[in-house]
Amino acid sequence: MRKIAIILSVIIVNLLFSQVKQNEYIDPKDVREEIKGLNYIELNSNDDSIGSFVFDSTKNIESENNEKINGYRVQLISTERINKAEKIRDEAYDIFDQHIYIDFQTPYYKVRVGDFVDFKDCRQVEKIAKENGFPNAWTVRSLVYKK
Repeated sequence: MRKIAIILSVIIVNLLFSQVKQNEYIDPKDVREEIKGLNYIELNSNDDSIGSFVFDSTKNIESENNEKINGYRVQLISTERINKAEKIRDEAYDIFDQHIYIDFQTPYYKVRVGDFVDFKDCRQVEKIAKENGFPNAWTVRSLVYKK
């Protein structure tokens, strides 16, 4: 009987101290991306939607030489689901008079707006994004197309 009481005590103590509350939310203000070198897209799937993603998100951008420089974009969302990213991109076309991008960085699809060299211009678009239903929009460093 004493052995059973000891075993139950150990189990109860383990159950009490093994429960850890996890915070699943990451505040974008606490995290800033540093992009060094080239942007890249890594595709590790046999899913047919990957093909449409590549074609839809790499539309020709009007620029003389498509040269990229360091700048900023407004990130609207980061999701593991391509369908959600495409839906947000389509909604963003109605709101912004900027180029909209879906960048894939394993395992996330990131919907981003604009090609800004000036930080202040990017912050104004971030404000517009927040006013139009993207409360977690934030400015990220990125390689952008030179205008």
